[in-house]
Amino acid sequence: MNRAELWFCAVDESHYMNIRSLAVSFLALSGLVSLAGCGTGFIEGTVLDVTGETLPGVAVEVRGMPYEGLSDAHGRYRVKYQPGDLELYFAKTGYTPGMLVLSVNEMRSVEATPVVLWRLPDGGGVYLYEEHRYRRTDFIPPAEFRSIDNSAEAGSIFGTTRWPTVETTDREPLILCYKMPVYGCKLYQMNLIETRPIADDTGSTTVSAWVPGEDIPIVTEPIDAPEGLLVRIRPMNPLEIGSYAAHWGALDGSPVENEIRMFFFSVVDEITPPSEPLAGAAPAESAQEADPEPEEDDNGEFEG
Repeated sequence: MNRAELWFCAVDESHYMNIRSLAVSFLALSGLVSLAGCGTGFIEGTVLDVTGETLPGVAVEVRGMPYEGLSDAHGRYRVKYQPGDLELYFAKTGYTPGMLVLSVNEMRSVEATPVVLWRLPDGGGVYLYEEHRYRRTDFIPPAEFRSIDNSAEAGSIFGTTRWPTVETTDREPLILCYKMPVYGCKLYQMNLIETRPIADDTGSTTVSAWVPGEDIPIVTEPIDAPEGLLVRIRPMNPLEIGSYAAHWGALDGSPVENEIRMFFFSVVDEITPPSEPLAGAAPAESAQEADPEPEEDDNGEFEG
């Protein structure tokens, strides 16, 4: 091979090596760009309160991963994630927590379904929730009575001489309880009968008292999971016109977790101004007098 041929071969090999080097560099750069794209994924969504308004300032956490965020002024949030089965936890002071479970098998942008949080009432008890407002039922420690015949077989009965002051026209009311025992809830329809106070040894005093009647079948359903801070008491059938009391054993003489109160309200055809109680009956203690903690408006209601 002559000198010219050797020079041509050297130049051709050098050109080939440069092209190969460029190709390898391009493939490496492409791989880096691809990996960078695969390493980024976001879950986006909106947090609402139960009224449908967007909720700012909600902390969002991807459970088991070091990713978190905060909803903005429009209730929008955006958090990173890694593919798999995901649990997003939502928390804001004064509201029920929220949980969103979803499965994402690849890195991409995900628009999650809206999450709804309920505002909590200002204190523990049983409430009627109407038009996005909490109406606190009358809570009363029951007294002990004996039936009018004063027979030993009758035994003691528990009830109250106070009348319910909270009324609803809804036959299927949304009854919510907060900071109450997690088990043992009952709902009784109350009957007004003539009784004798158990403390009256003479048996000469009679009073009209509300005492348990029909035991209303109910189910209790947590509004939020898994904490169950807010729980719904749902009657299995529409309620009849009458007075009702939710309780945790207080009307049976065996209170659960020392919860000695009954929570009193009425279902009526039409809301009417308070009427004069029957002889021997006293009006129910108002929620504000019994428990000064909650701040309520002139109608005894709390916004929800």
